[in-house]
Amino acid sequence: DNTMPYQDKQGRTCGFLNILEKESSTNSKRRYFVLEPRDELLKYYLDNPNNLASDQQYPCGEISTTVISKVSEVSKKQKPKLNSCFVINHAGKALYLQAESAEDMHGWVYALNNVSKITVPVEESKHQNDPEAGYKTEIAGGVPIKIPIRVFN
Repeated sequence: DNTMPYQDKQGRTCGFLNILEKESSTNSKRRYFVLEPRDELLKYYLDNPNNLASDQQYPCGEISTTVISKVSEVSKKQKPKLNSCFVINHAGKALYLQAESAEDMHGWVYALNNVSKITVPVEESKHQNDPEAGYKTEIAGGVPIKIPIRVFN
């Protein structure tokens, strides 16, 4: 199983990504990213923290996953020179990242979308036609979407 990015023992998604300075830029900084679902943070470090001295094991940046509105792959039309790029939209900003491979990019996009989904559980359904139907509300790009949940007995 060589799926990238890898999961560490705590179940965190981690690996190297290149941070692009801006969408049009080919200048990038290689950083080691760790997705901390319990802290709701995407942190990045100068290198794998295991390779850093203990006094340097602090992130050089972090993004709260609670403010991520959308994570999407960047098309070849948008970035003809760069492969395996994706963008994290958060709090009105966009962070462009380049993964080592298409598989790696898909893994990060999936993991980030998974952790930034906001699901509001519904206690009680007030749906008249079908007493078994409830809704869960997901926030997509800042817009709440009601999704019916079917319960089959």
